[in-house]
Formats: sequence, C-alpha cells, structure tokens
Amino acid sequence: MSIGTESVVKQIVLSPSAFGPNEIVQIVSAIETGQRDVKAWELVKHWNIEGREKLRQDVPRIALDAVTPDGESVKDFAGRVLDISAGGLTRRARLNSAGDNEGGFLDPLREVVATGITPADRLLNKYENEWGGDLSHIYEEFSF
Repeated sequence: MSIGTESVVKQIVLSPSAFGPNEIVQIVSAIETGQRDVKAWELVKHWNIEGREKLRQDVPRIALDAVTPDGESVKDFAGRVLDISAGGLTRRARLNSAGDNEGGFLDPLREVVATGITPADRLLNKYENEWGGDLSHIYEEFSF
C-alpha cells in the first residue's frame, strides 16, 4: 500500500468518532494485504489538500454525515472502502478452522455503515438516556 493510501485511511477518513480504535485497526489491517492495492488510492488521489483538510475537520464533528471532496457522504465512502478491504481479505486467504476468511472482522464496520450509528452515537445515547447523564456508568459497562 502506498503511504498516501495508508495516511488517508488512518488519519482522514476513519476518525475515532466515526469508528472506534479497534475498528480502525481492523479496516487498516484489512486493506494492508501485502499487495499494492491501488483501488483505495484511486478513490482519493485526486483530492486536494484543502478538501482533505476540510474532511479531516468535519469527520470528528459530524462523523458519517461529513462529505468527501467528491461530494459523497463519508457513510457511502466508507462502504466503498470496506468493499476494497473485503477484497483484500479474500485475496489474503487466511482461513479459520471453519474455512472462513477474515472478512467477518469487517462486520462491525459494515453495521456502522448500514445503520449510520457510530460507537460514539451509541455511547452518547446511553449517556443521555439509560445513564441519565451519569458518566460513571461507562466504567461499569466498559471496564475489563
């Protein structure tokens, strides 16, 4: 993978507000197949610095509702990136004992794209509703 593709995926498109740290690692790992997969780079190589910077600033605030320099929602763009990732995992052909490849690791990300609900949205919903504004519940539910 080219440095530019990795940079876009890690720093610009997949903000921690849209996807959690584990999901970011999963998608980056899925794209990095040991091959130079130009499909991801083709999606973004024509973006200018201003467009990338605007996207980088928008994603933490509005997550999947942010718009790429091409006018596409980050939600739709993420779906296309996931498709590229799935292809990379298929080519990697690392199978478990049941014969499944690593594509299952993308399922939580596909759910985010399908529903439009990010992990941050889920936490905020719990905070505002179930937890009644009491953040101490996060330690009870999410501690190891």
